[in-house]
Amino acid sequence: MPQLELGRHGERPFSVDADRLVTGRTCVIGASGSGKSYLVAVLCEELCKASVPFLIIDTEGEYYTLKEKYDLLWVGDDTKSDLRWNEVRVGELAAAALEGQPIILDLSWLDDQKTMLGTILTSLYAEVSRRRLPYLIVLEEADRFIPQAGERLPILDEIARRGRKRGLGIVICTQRPSVVDKNVLSQCGNQLIGRLVIRNDLQAVSHFFPGQQLPKQLTALAPGSFYAMGDISSQPVQIEVRQRETSHGGFTPLLSSRPPAPLHPFPKPSSLPEETPAEPSATAPLTPLVAPKELTGFPSLVASKDVLFLVRRARTYIVFGGREMIMGVEKFLVPLSQLKVRLKAGLVKKHYETKYLLLDGRDGREVVLSPGLAFGTGLSQLLGLNQRDVEVLLALQPNSESTVFDLVIRTHLSEDLVRKSLKGLEERRLALSYRRGRVKVYKRTVDIPNPRFVETPVTAEKLDEGGEVKPLEIREEELRQLVRGLYVGGELDEVSTYYYPVYRVRLELNMKSRTVWIDARTGRQVDEAE
Repeated sequence: MPQLELGRHGERPFSVDADRLVTGRTCVIGASGSGKSYLVAVLCEELCKASVPFLIIDTEGEYYTLKEKYDLLWVGDDTKSDLRWNEVRVGELAAAALEGQPIILDLSWLDDQKTMLGTILTSLYAEVSRRRLPYLIVLEEADRFIPQAGERLPILDEIARRGRKRGLGIVICTQRPSVVDKNVLSQCGNQLIGRLVIRNDLQAVSHFFPGQQLPKQLTALAPGSFYAMGDISSQPVQIEVRQRETSHGGFTPLLSSRPPAPLHPFPKPSSLPEETPAEPSATAPLTPLVAPKELTGFPSLVASKDVLFLVRRARTYIVFGGREMIMGVEKFLVPLSQLKVRLKAGLVKKHYETKYLLLDGRDGREVVLSPGLAFGTGLSQLLGLNQRDVEVLLALQPNSESTVFDLVIRTHLSEDLVRKSLKGLEERRLALSYRRGRVKVYKRTVDIPNPRFVETPVTAEKLDEGGEVKPLEIREEELRQLVRGLYVGGELDEVSTYYYPVYRVRLELNMKSRTVWIDARTGRQVDEAE
Protein backbone atom coordinates (compact mmCIF):
# COMPACT_ATOMS: atom_id res chain seq x y z
CA MET A 1 0.00 0.00 0.00
CA PRO A 2 1.54 3.38 -0.95
CA GLN A 3 2.28 5.78 1.89
CA LEU A 4 1.81 9.53 1.65
CA GLU A 5 4.44 11.39 3.68
CA LEU A 6 2.89 14.64 4.91
CA GLY A 7 5.50 15.77 7.43
CA ARG A 8 7.04 14.81 10.74
CA HIS A 9 5.82 13.89 14.20
CA GLY A 10 8.73 14.80 16.44
CA GLU A 11 11.80 13.23 14.88
CA ARG A 12 9.89 10.65 12.86
CA PRO A 13 8.25 10.98 9.45
CA PHE A 14 4.47 11.01 9.48
CA SER A 15 2.78 9.12 6.66
CA VAL A 16 -0.78 8.07 5.94
CA ASP A 17 -2.02 5.05 4.05
CA ALA A 18 -3.15 6.10 0.58
CA ASP A 19 -6.02 3.59 0.52
CA ARG A 20 -7.50 4.99 3.74
CA LEU A 21 -7.37 8.48 2.34
CA VAL A 22 -8.49 7.88 -1.25
CA THR A 23 -11.74 6.07 -0.50
CA GLY A 24 -12.41 7.67 2.91
CA ARG A 25 -13.75 10.97 4.16
CA THR A 26 -11.17 13.45 5.37
CA CYS A 27 -11.38 17.02 6.63
CA VAL A 28 -8.53 19.53 6.51
CA ILE A 29 -9.40 22.45 8.76
CA GLY A 30 -7.48 25.57 9.69
CA ALA A 31 -7.97 29.33 9.91
CA SER A 32 -6.43 31.64 7.34
CA GLY A 33 -2.68 31.68 7.90
CA SER A 34 -2.63 28.22 9.53
CA GLY A 35 -1.02 26.58 6.48
CA LYS A 36 -4.16 24.72 5.37
CA SER A 37 -3.67 25.37 1.65
CA TYR A 38 0.01 24.52 2.02
CA LEU A 39 -0.89 21.15 3.57
CA VAL A 40 -3.44 20.47 0.82
CA ALA A 41 -0.76 21.13 -1.81
CA VAL A 42 1.68 18.76 -0.03
CA LEU A 43 -1.06 16.12 -0.03
CA CYS A 44 -1.56 16.63 -3.78
CA GLU A 45 2.18 16.28 -4.37
CA GLU A 46 2.17 12.96 -2.51
CA LEU A 47 -0.85 11.75 -4.48
CA CYS A 48 0.99 12.60 -7.71
CA LYS A 49 4.05 10.64 -6.55
CA ALA A 50 1.91 7.63 -5.74
CA SER A 51 0.12 7.85 -9.13
CA VAL A 52 -3.24 8.26 -7.40
CA PRO A 53 -5.89 9.88 -9.63
CA PHE A 54 -7.64 12.86 -8.05
CA LEU A 55 -9.48 16.08 -8.84
CA ILE A 56 -8.80 19.23 -6.81
CA ILE A 57 -11.51 21.87 -6.83
CA ASP A 58 -9.52 25.10 -6.79
CA THR A 59 -11.72 28.11 -5.99
CA GLU A 60 -8.93 30.69 -5.76
CA GLY A 61 -6.64 29.65 -8.63
CA GLU A 62 -3.67 28.80 -6.40
CA TYR A 63 -2.83 25.16 -7.19
CA TYR A 64 -1.62 25.50 -10.78
CA THR A 65 1.98 25.58 -9.46
CA LEU A 66 1.74 21.80 -8.93
CA LYS A 67 2.44 21.60 -12.67
CA GLU A 68 5.99 22.83 -12.06
CA LYS A 69 6.92 19.22 -11.26
CA TYR A 70 3.93 16.96 -11.85
CA ASP A 71 1.77 16.04 -14.83
CA LEU A 72 -1.71 17.41 -14.13
CA LEU A 73 -4.49 18.63 -16.41
CA TRP A 74 -5.22 22.29 -15.58
CA VAL A 75 -8.78 23.27 -16.47
CA GLY A 76 -9.31 27.02 -16.31
CA ASP A 77 -9.40 30.21 -18.33
CA ASP A 78 -5.79 31.27 -17.89
CA THR A 79 -3.86 31.57 -21.13
CA LYS A 80 -1.59 28.74 -19.95
CA SER A 81 -4.42 26.38 -18.96
CA ASP A 82 -4.33 22.97 -20.61
CA LEU A 83 -8.08 23.09 -21.23
CA ARG A 84 -10.24 26.21 -21.37
CA TRP A 85 -13.74 26.23 -19.91
CA ASN A 86 -15.36 26.84 -23.28
CA GLU A 87 -13.71 23.61 -24.53
CA VAL A 88 -14.95 21.40 -21.68
CA ARG A 89 -17.30 18.53 -22.45
CA VAL A 90 -18.39 17.29 -19.07
CA GLY A 91 -18.92 13.60 -19.94
CA GLU A 92 -15.51 13.32 -21.61
CA LEU A 93 -13.82 15.13 -18.72
CA ALA A 94 -15.33 12.68 -16.22
CA ALA A 95 -14.26 9.67 -18.27
CA ALA A 96 -10.74 11.05 -18.71
CA ALA A 97 -10.43 11.73 -14.97
CA LEU A 98 -10.59 8.01 -14.18
CA GLU A 99 -7.79 7.26 -16.64
CA GLY A 100 -5.29 8.51 -14.06
CA GLN A 101 -4.15 12.04 -14.89
CA PRO A 102 -4.85 14.32 -11.89
CA ILE A 103 -6.99 17.37 -12.64
CA ILE A 104 -6.90 20.93 -11.30
CA LEU A 105 -10.40 22.31 -11.67
CA ASP A 106 -9.75 26.06 -11.50
CA LEU A 107 -13.11 27.70 -10.74
CA SER A 108 -11.66 31.11 -9.94
CA TRP A 109 -12.56 32.37 -13.43
CA LEU A 110 -16.23 31.36 -13.24
CA ASP A 111 -19.08 33.58 -12.10
CA ASP A 112 -21.38 30.62 -11.39
CA GLN A 113 -19.05 28.14 -9.75
CA LYS A 114 -21.79 26.01 -8.19
CA THR A 115 -23.63 25.20 -11.41
CA MET A 116 -20.49 24.10 -13.25
CA LEU A 117 -19.15 22.14 -10.30
CA GLY A 118 -22.50 20.40 -9.76
CA THR A 119 -22.59 19.32 -13.40
CA ILE A 120 -19.03 17.94 -13.35
CA LEU A 121 -19.37 16.13 -10.02
CA THR A 122 -22.68 14.56 -11.03
CA SER A 123 -21.10 13.20 -14.21
CA LEU A 124 -17.99 12.03 -12.32
CA TYR A 125 -20.12 10.29 -9.69
CA ALA A 126 -22.04 8.44 -12.40
CA GLU A 127 -18.77 7.40 -14.10
CA VAL A 128 -17.23 6.13 -10.85
CA SER A 129 -20.44 4.27 -10.00
CA ARG A 130 -20.39 2.60 -13.42
CA ARG A 131 -16.71 1.62 -13.44
CA ARG A 132 -16.08 1.14 -9.69
CA LEU A 133 -12.57 2.62 -9.79
CA PRO A 134 -11.05 4.35 -6.71
CA TYR A 135 -10.96 8.11 -7.10
CA LEU A 136 -10.45 11.11 -4.80
CA ILE A 137 -12.05 14.58 -4.81
CA VAL A 138 -10.29 17.40 -2.95
CA LEU A 139 -12.80 20.18 -2.21
CA GLU A 140 -11.38 23.58 -1.23
CA GLU A 141 -13.60 26.19 0.49
CA ALA A 142 -16.20 23.55 1.34
CA ASP A 143 -18.32 26.12 3.19
CA ARG A 144 -19.20 27.66 -0.21
CA PHE A 145 -20.74 24.46 -1.55
CA ILE A 146 -22.09 22.58 1.51
CA PRO A 147 -22.98 25.32 4.01
CA GLN A 148 -24.96 24.63 7.15
CA ALA A 149 -27.60 27.05 5.86
CA GLY A 150 -28.17 28.30 2.36
CA GLU A 151 -27.90 27.03 -1.19
CA ARG A 152 -25.81 23.89 -1.52
CA LEU A 153 -24.80 21.22 -4.01
CA PRO A 154 -26.90 18.08 -3.38
CA ILE A 155 -24.36 15.92 -5.25
CA LEU A 156 -21.82 16.55 -2.48
CA ASP A 157 -24.25 15.14 0.11
CA GLU A 158 -24.63 12.06 -2.09
CA ILE A 159 -20.85 11.65 -2.44
CA ALA A 160 -20.35 12.05 1.33
CA ARG A 161 -23.03 9.45 2.13
CA ARG A 162 -22.66 6.84 -0.60
CA GLY A 163 -19.46 7.55 -2.49
CA ARG A 164 -17.30 5.25 -0.39
CA LYS A 165 -19.11 2.11 -1.54
CA ARG A 166 -18.34 3.12 -5.10
CA GLY A 167 -14.67 3.90 -4.39
CA LEU A 168 -15.14 7.69 -4.42
CA GLY A 169 -13.42 9.51 -1.55
CA ILE A 170 -13.46 13.18 -0.60
CA VAL A 171 -11.20 15.60 1.26
CA ILE A 172 -13.18 18.54 2.68
CA CYS A 173 -11.10 21.69 3.28
CA THR A 174 -12.33 24.79 5.07
CA GLN A 175 -11.29 27.74 7.22
CA ARG A 176 -14.71 27.90 8.93
CA PRO A 177 -15.93 24.47 10.10
CA SER A 178 -18.77 26.13 12.01
CA VAL A 179 -20.53 27.07 8.76
CA VAL A 180 -20.05 23.70 7.00
CA ASP A 181 -22.92 21.20 7.06
CA LYS A 182 -22.54 19.27 10.32
CA ASN A 183 -23.90 16.03 8.83
CA VAL A 184 -21.16 16.02 6.20
CA LEU A 185 -18.42 17.08 8.62
CA SER A 186 -19.37 14.39 11.13
CA GLN A 187 -18.83 11.69 8.47
CA CYS A 188 -15.13 12.55 8.16
CA GLY A 189 -13.25 9.60 9.64
CA ASN A 190 -9.87 11.30 9.07
CA GLN A 191 -9.03 14.72 10.45
CA LEU A 192 -6.15 17.14 9.95
CA ILE A 193 -6.89 20.18 12.10
CA GLY A 194 -4.72 23.28 12.38
CA ARG A 195 -4.94 26.61 14.16
CA LEU A 196 -8.42 27.93 14.93
CA VAL A 197 -9.25 31.04 16.95
CA ILE A 198 -12.99 31.68 16.58
CA ARG A 199 -15.01 30.03 19.34
CA ASN A 200 -17.74 28.74 17.00
CA ASP A 201 -15.10 26.99 14.90
CA LEU A 202 -13.46 25.46 17.98
CA GLN A 203 -16.84 24.16 19.09
CA ALA A 204 -17.47 22.68 15.63
CA VAL A 205 -14.38 20.44 15.86
CA SER A 206 -14.55 19.66 19.60
CA HIS A 207 -16.26 16.29 19.01
CA PHE A 208 -13.16 15.06 17.17
CA PHE A 209 -11.09 15.42 20.34
CA PRO A 210 -11.11 13.01 23.33
CA GLY A 211 -13.62 14.07 25.96
CA GLN A 212 -15.31 16.46 23.50
CA GLN A 213 -13.89 19.46 25.38
CA LEU A 214 -13.26 22.75 23.66
CA PRO A 215 -9.83 22.11 22.03
CA LYS A 216 -8.05 25.23 23.34
CA GLN A 217 -4.68 23.84 22.22
CA LEU A 218 -5.65 24.70 18.64
CA THR A 219 -5.49 28.45 19.33
CA ALA A 220 -1.74 28.28 19.98
CA LEU A 221 -0.69 26.15 17.00
CA ALA A 222 2.01 27.62 14.79
CA PRO A 223 1.43 27.82 11.02
CA GLY A 224 2.20 24.44 9.47
CA SER A 225 1.30 22.47 12.63
CA PHE A 226 -1.74 20.19 12.52
CA TYR A 227 -3.35 17.51 14.66
CA ALA A 228 -3.77 14.23 12.75
CA MET A 229 -6.58 12.03 14.05
CA GLY A 230 -9.06 9.33 13.14
CA ASP A 231 -8.31 6.38 10.88
CA ILE A 232 -5.02 7.93 9.70
CA SER A 233 -3.60 7.95 13.24
CA SER A 234 -4.41 5.62 16.13
CA GLN A 235 -4.25 8.59 18.51
CA PRO A 236 -4.16 12.37 18.02
CA VAL A 237 -0.63 13.48 17.14
CA GLN A 238 0.76 16.90 16.31
CA ILE A 239 2.64 16.99 13.01
CA GLU A 240 4.75 19.57 11.21
CA VAL A 241 3.97 19.70 7.49
CA ARG A 242 6.96 19.03 5.24
CA GLN A 243 8.30 21.62 2.83
CA ARG A 244 6.61 21.84 -0.55
CA GLU A 245 8.41 20.69 -3.67
CA THR A 246 6.53 23.21 -5.83
CA SER A 247 6.03 26.90 -5.17
CA HIS A 248 3.05 27.98 -3.10
CA GLY A 249 0.41 29.66 -5.26
CA GLY A 250 -1.11 31.25 -2.15
CA PHE A 251 1.91 33.59 -1.82
CA THR A 252 0.73 35.86 -4.66
CA PRO A 253 3.11 34.29 -7.21
CA LEU A 254 3.75 35.90 -10.58
CA LEU A 255 2.93 33.86 -13.66
CA SER A 256 6.03 35.32 -15.34
CA SER A 257 8.23 33.61 -12.76
CA ARG A 258 6.60 30.22 -13.31
CA PRO A 259 8.47 27.74 -15.55
CA PRO A 260 6.39 26.81 -18.59
CA ALA A 261 4.56 23.52 -18.24
CA PRO A 262 4.15 21.33 -21.32
CA LEU A 263 0.63 21.19 -22.62
CA HIS A 264 -0.86 17.72 -22.82
CA PRO A 265 -3.43 16.88 -25.45
CA PHE A 266 -6.78 16.32 -23.85
CA PRO A 267 -7.84 12.70 -24.43
CA LYS A 268 -11.02 12.18 -26.39
CA PRO A 269 -12.66 8.96 -25.20
CA SER A 270 -15.68 7.54 -26.89
CA SER A 271 -18.62 9.85 -26.51
CA LEU A 272 -20.63 9.31 -23.39
CA PRO A 273 -24.13 10.53 -22.63
CA GLU A 274 -24.05 13.75 -20.66
CA GLU A 275 -25.32 13.38 -17.11
CA THR A 276 -28.09 15.70 -16.03
CA PRO A 277 -27.18 17.19 -12.67
CA ALA A 278 -29.64 17.08 -9.85
CA GLU A 279 -31.41 20.34 -9.16
CA PRO A 280 -29.79 22.04 -6.15
CA SER A 281 -32.05 22.28 -3.15
CA ALA A 282 -32.32 25.54 -1.26
CA THR A 283 -33.29 26.09 2.34
CA ALA A 284 -34.44 29.41 3.75
CA PRO A 285 -31.36 30.94 5.41
CA LEU A 286 -31.26 34.00 7.59
CA THR A 287 -30.83 37.17 5.54
CA PRO A 288 -27.08 37.71 5.11
CA LEU A 289 -25.45 41.10 5.06
CA VAL A 290 -24.73 41.58 1.37
CA ALA A 291 -21.57 43.34 0.25
CA PRO A 292 -22.32 46.38 -1.93
CA LYS A 293 -21.14 46.40 -5.54
CA GLU A 294 -19.19 49.61 -4.99
CA LEU A 295 -16.99 49.30 -1.92
CA THR A 296 -16.69 52.11 0.59
CA GLY A 297 -14.22 52.19 3.40
CA PHE A 298 -10.81 53.45 4.36
CA PRO A 299 -8.09 53.84 1.71
CA SER A 300 -4.58 52.48 2.24
CA LEU A 301 -1.88 54.87 3.37
CA VAL A 302 0.97 52.33 3.36
CA ALA A 303 2.21 50.95 0.02
CA SER A 304 2.87 47.22 -0.31
CA LYS A 305 6.54 47.84 -1.10
CA ASP A 306 6.95 49.60 2.26
CA VAL A 307 5.50 46.69 4.24
CA LEU A 308 8.81 44.81 3.98
CA PHE A 309 10.44 47.47 6.15
CA LEU A 310 7.72 47.38 8.79
CA VAL A 311 8.03 43.69 9.70
CA ARG A 312 10.49 42.74 12.39
CA ARG A 313 12.15 39.55 11.18
CA ALA A 314 13.50 36.99 13.64
CA ARG A 315 16.91 35.33 13.60
CA THR A 316 17.99 31.88 14.79
CA TYR A 317 20.90 33.51 16.67
CA ILE A 318 21.30 37.08 17.78
CA VAL A 319 24.30 37.96 15.57
CA PHE A 320 25.25 35.37 12.96
CA GLY A 321 22.13 33.25 12.58
CA GLY A 322 19.79 32.96 9.62
CA ARG A 323 17.12 35.59 9.18
CA GLU A 324 13.46 35.06 8.41
CA MET A 325 12.60 35.27 4.73
CA ILE A 326 9.49 37.10 3.57
CA MET A 327 7.62 34.58 1.41
CA GLY A 328 4.80 36.82 0.30
CA VAL A 329 2.74 39.93 0.95
CA GLU A 330 -1.00 39.90 0.28
CA LYS A 331 -3.56 42.64 0.68
CA PHE A 332 -7.05 42.06 2.05
CA LEU A 333 -10.09 44.27 2.51
CA VAL A 334 -11.73 43.28 5.80
CA PRO A 335 -15.50 43.92 6.08
CA LEU A 336 -16.65 46.07 8.99
CA SER A 337 -20.35 46.23 9.89
CA GLN A 338 -21.56 49.46 11.50
CA LEU A 339 -24.77 48.98 13.49
CA LYS A 340 -27.18 51.89 13.92
CA VAL A 341 -29.15 51.05 17.07
CA ARG A 342 -32.01 52.73 18.96
CA LEU A 343 -31.63 52.35 22.74
CA LYS A 344 -33.94 53.42 25.55
CA ALA A 345 -32.52 56.12 27.80
CA GLY A 346 -33.59 58.32 30.71
CA LEU A 347 -34.54 57.37 34.27
CA VAL A 348 -37.61 59.57 34.61
CA LYS A 349 -38.53 60.75 31.15
CA LYS A 350 -37.96 57.80 28.87
CA HIS A 351 -36.72 58.47 25.35
CA TYR A 352 -34.70 56.81 22.62
CA GLU A 353 -31.12 57.59 21.64
CA THR A 354 -29.36 56.54 18.45
CA LYS A 355 -25.99 54.87 18.99
CA TYR A 356 -23.46 53.22 16.70
CA LEU A 357 -21.35 50.08 17.08
CA LEU A 358 -18.62 48.81 14.75
CA LEU A 359 -18.14 45.03 14.38
CA ASP A 360 -15.97 42.69 12.33
CA GLY A 361 -18.31 41.62 9.53
CA ARG A 362 -16.92 38.07 9.59
CA ASP A 363 -17.35 37.01 13.21
CA GLY A 364 -18.93 39.84 15.23
CA ARG A 365 -15.85 40.95 17.14
CA GLU A 366 -15.84 44.58 18.25
CA VAL A 367 -13.68 46.91 16.15
CA VAL A 368 -11.90 50.05 17.31
CA LEU A 369 -10.29 52.32 14.70
CA SER A 370 -8.20 54.57 16.92
CA PRO A 371 -5.24 54.80 16.55
CA GLY A 372 -5.56 51.90 14.09
CA LEU A 373 -7.42 48.65 13.61
CA ALA A 374 -7.94 46.70 16.85
CA PHE A 375 -10.34 43.93 17.86
CA GLY A 376 -12.27 43.11 21.02
CA THR A 377 -14.67 40.34 22.00
CA GLY A 378 -17.80 42.20 20.93
CA LEU A 379 -20.81 40.00 20.15
CA SER A 380 -18.84 37.06 18.71
CA GLN A 381 -19.65 34.64 21.56
CA LEU A 382 -23.38 35.26 21.31
CA LEU A 383 -23.91 35.20 17.54
CA GLY A 384 -26.56 32.66 16.63
CA LEU A 385 -28.62 33.10 19.82
CA ASN A 386 -32.19 34.30 19.45
CA GLN A 387 -33.82 36.95 21.63
CA ARG A 388 -35.25 34.39 24.07
CA ASP A 389 -31.87 32.66 24.53
CA VAL A 390 -30.21 36.00 25.30
CA GLU A 391 -32.87 36.88 27.86
CA VAL A 392 -32.34 33.56 29.66
CA LEU A 393 -28.57 34.04 29.54
CA LEU A 394 -28.94 37.51 31.09
CA ALA A 395 -31.11 36.05 33.85
CA LEU A 396 -28.41 33.55 34.79
CA GLN A 397 -25.74 34.62 37.29
CA PRO A 398 -22.04 33.65 36.98
CA ASN A 399 -21.46 33.43 40.74
CA SER A 400 -24.79 32.16 42.05
CA GLU A 401 -27.02 29.22 41.26
CA SER A 402 -30.39 29.50 39.54
CA THR A 403 -33.16 26.96 39.16
CA VAL A 404 -35.54 26.73 36.22
CA PHE A 405 -38.23 28.21 38.47
CA ASP A 406 -35.98 31.21 39.25
CA LEU A 407 -35.49 31.82 35.54
CA VAL A 408 -39.21 31.55 34.77
CA ILE A 409 -39.87 34.33 37.31
CA ARG A 410 -37.04 36.57 36.02
CA THR A 411 -37.78 36.20 32.31
CA HIS A 412 -41.59 35.81 32.37
CA LEU A 413 -41.18 32.93 29.91
CA SER A 414 -42.85 29.54 30.12
CA GLU A 415 -41.00 26.65 31.73
CA ASP A 416 -40.78 24.80 28.38
CA LEU A 417 -39.16 27.79 26.64
CA VAL A 418 -36.70 28.31 29.50
CA ARG A 419 -35.67 24.64 29.42
CA LYS A 420 -35.26 24.75 25.64
CA SER A 421 -33.02 27.81 25.87
CA LEU A 422 -30.96 26.29 28.69
CA LYS A 423 -30.32 23.19 26.62
CA GLY A 424 -29.00 25.29 23.74
CA LEU A 425 -26.86 27.44 26.05
CA GLU A 426 -25.28 24.34 27.59
CA GLU A 427 -24.54 22.89 24.15
CA ARG A 428 -22.66 26.09 23.31
CA ARG A 429 -20.91 26.04 26.71
CA LEU A 430 -22.37 29.39 27.65
CA ALA A 431 -23.99 27.85 30.72
CA LEU A 432 -23.49 24.76 32.88
CA SER A 433 -25.71 22.70 35.16
CA TYR A 434 -25.22 20.32 38.07
CA ARG A 435 -27.18 18.77 40.90
CA ARG A 436 -27.60 20.49 44.24
CA GLY A 437 -29.31 17.77 46.21
CA ARG A 438 -32.44 16.88 44.29
CA VAL A 439 -32.53 20.15 42.39
CA LYS A 440 -30.76 20.91 39.12
CA VAL A 441 -29.15 24.34 39.15
CA TYR A 442 -27.55 26.48 36.42
CA LYS A 443 -24.76 29.07 36.13
CA ARG A 444 -23.59 31.35 33.36
CA THR A 445 -20.03 30.63 32.17
CA VAL A 446 -19.41 33.79 30.08
CA ASP A 447 -19.43 37.50 30.69
CA ILE A 448 -22.20 39.50 29.10
CA PRO A 449 -20.61 41.72 26.44
CA ASN A 450 -20.52 45.44 27.06
CA PRO A 451 -19.69 46.88 23.63
CA ARG A 452 -18.64 50.50 23.34
CA PHE A 453 -21.45 52.33 21.58
CA VAL A 454 -20.61 55.78 20.23
CA GLU A 455 -22.82 58.70 19.29
CA THR A 456 -21.07 59.53 16.02
CA PRO A 457 -20.87 57.07 13.12
CA VAL A 458 -17.63 56.46 11.27
CA THR A 459 -17.38 58.08 7.87
CA ALA A 460 -15.86 56.37 4.85
CA GLU A 461 -15.20 57.04 1.19
CA LYS A 462 -15.41 55.17 -2.07
CA LEU A 463 -12.57 52.67 -2.43
CA ASP A 464 -10.67 52.31 -5.67
CA GLU A 465 -7.84 49.92 -4.84
CA GLY A 466 -6.95 46.27 -5.22
CA GLY A 467 -6.95 43.48 -2.67
CA GLU A 468 -8.94 40.35 -1.90
CA VAL A 469 -12.33 41.27 -0.47
CA LYS A 470 -13.11 39.12 2.55
CA PRO A 471 -16.75 37.96 2.59
CA LEU A 472 -19.38 39.10 5.06
CA GLU A 473 -20.49 36.22 7.28
CA ILE A 474 -22.57 37.66 10.11
CA ARG A 475 -26.29 37.91 9.43
CA GLU A 476 -28.57 40.87 9.97
CA GLU A 477 -31.26 38.83 11.70
CA GLU A 478 -28.68 37.42 14.16
CA LEU A 479 -27.67 40.97 15.06
CA ARG A 480 -31.29 42.08 15.42
CA GLN A 481 -32.04 39.20 17.82
CA LEU A 482 -29.00 40.07 19.94
CA VAL A 483 -29.90 43.76 20.17
CA ARG A 484 -33.46 42.95 21.22
CA GLY A 485 -32.29 40.43 23.80
CA LEU A 486 -29.46 42.49 25.30
CA TYR A 487 -31.26 45.85 25.48
CA VAL A 488 -34.88 46.16 26.60
CA GLY A 489 -36.73 48.07 23.92
CA GLY A 490 -33.60 48.19 21.75
CA GLU A 491 -33.89 47.90 17.99
CA LEU A 492 -31.45 47.55 15.12
CA ASP A 493 -32.30 50.21 12.54
CA GLU A 494 -29.58 49.84 9.93
CA VAL A 495 -26.35 48.02 9.08
CA SER A 496 -23.71 49.68 6.89
CA THR A 497 -20.69 47.88 5.45
CA TYR A 498 -17.23 49.39 5.12
CA TYR A 499 -13.88 47.82 4.24
CA TYR A 500 -10.53 48.22 5.96
CA PRO A 501 -7.22 47.34 4.26
CA VAL A 502 -4.65 45.04 5.89
CA TYR A 503 -1.55 43.23 4.64
CA ARG A 504 -0.80 39.59 5.39
CA VAL A 505 2.94 38.93 5.49
CA ARG A 506 4.16 35.32 5.45
CA LEU A 507 7.62 34.62 6.87
CA GLU A 508 9.70 31.46 7.01
CA LEU A 509 12.87 30.40 8.83
CA ASN A 510 14.25 26.85 9.06
CA MET A 511 11.01 25.37 7.65
CA LYS A 512 9.01 27.20 10.34
CA SER A 513 6.53 29.72 9.04
CA ARG A 514 4.45 32.43 10.66
CA THR A 515 2.05 35.15 9.60
CA VAL A 516 2.09 38.83 10.54
CA TRP A 517 -0.78 41.24 9.84
CA ILE A 518 -0.01 44.89 9.12
CA ASP A 519 -2.52 47.76 9.25
CA ALA A 520 -2.43 49.31 5.75
CA ARG A 521 -3.25 52.76 7.17
CA THR A 522 -0.97 53.02 10.19
CA GLY A 523 1.75 50.46 9.41
CA ARG A 524 1.26 48.91 12.86
CA GLN A 525 1.01 45.20 13.49
CA VAL A 526 -2.57 43.98 13.95
CA ASP A 527 -3.31 41.20 16.42
CA GLU A 528 -5.72 38.46 15.33
CA ALA A 529 -6.72 39.93 11.98
CA GLU A 530 -8.17 36.53 11.08
